[in-house]
Amino acid sequence: NAALREASLTDPLTGLHNRRYLALAMPEEEIRLRRVFRNHLDRGESPLGRNEDLVLFMLDLDHFKRVNDTHGHAAGDEVLRQTAQVLRSVTRSSDTLVRWGGEEFLLVAKRMDRERANLIAENLCRAIRDHVYALPDGRTLRCTVSVGFAACPILERAPEAFGWEDTLQAADQCLYAVKRAG
Repeated sequence: NAALREASLTDPLTGLHNRRYLALAMPEEEIRLRRVFRNHLDRGESPLGRNEDLVLFMLDLDHFKRVNDTHGHAAGDEVLRQTAQVLRSVTRSSDTLVRWGGEEFLLVAKRMDRERANLIAENLCRAIRDHVYALPDGRTLRCTVSVGFAACPILERAPEAFGWEDTLQAADQCLYAVKRAG
């Protein structure tokens, strides 16, 4: 039963968590986060700058369709597997990586300072850009990734105003803004 449960929460291609895992794990994290922010506010303190933010990073491999069209789906699968490995190598063990779908990934960075989120995003972009992807046919290629992110709670003075799903939607909108901007 435990193995079946784990399999139902894991993406079989990348070994990362899947959306179902996120739906089960995030409500508890959201409760913790709201409690922490409320406690700081009740004491008249700012909750910011205390490494208590939850930042959601939406990542999308750029021009991934070209990989499948040019090199085949086996190559595309290998790029996704290697992307997961790269992301694991540059994230903390306390963070959660999710294969969101297709060529999209989600990083849930717990207990961090939202003011540092841009540095994390830059590091993620650099790690993917610098990785040399080895394809099944022996060829190699390089990829880039676009990242959008948002911090939870969205309103630090009103932590109950928006949920983690709203933060996810904001991160997704930021990702699409980055994609539109090229």
